[in-house]
Amino acid sequence: MSDFDATSRYAHLITLSHEYQELIDSTEMGGLETEEIRYLNGQRSVLHDQIMEEMMRLGMHFTDRGDAMRKAIKLARWQK
Repeated sequence: MSDFDATSRYAHLITLSHEYQELIDSTEMGGLETEEIRYLNGQRSVLHDQIMEEMMRLGMHFTDRGDAMRKAIKLARWQK
């Protein structure tokens, strides 16, 4: 992905942010088995890392992991 331009990276960040929001929604809907929750939380962790990496590449600042995720969720909601 190192050959992405800024526009492509931004689009990728938006896609990752939407995926992250969908995982949050899936986790919060209830009725999930423990193993399903564990799997979804693992996916969220992977997306956390990918989102923060893209934000850094784009020069977007965040103070910590939580701040990055709040910004990603805000971005996902703004781009719907």
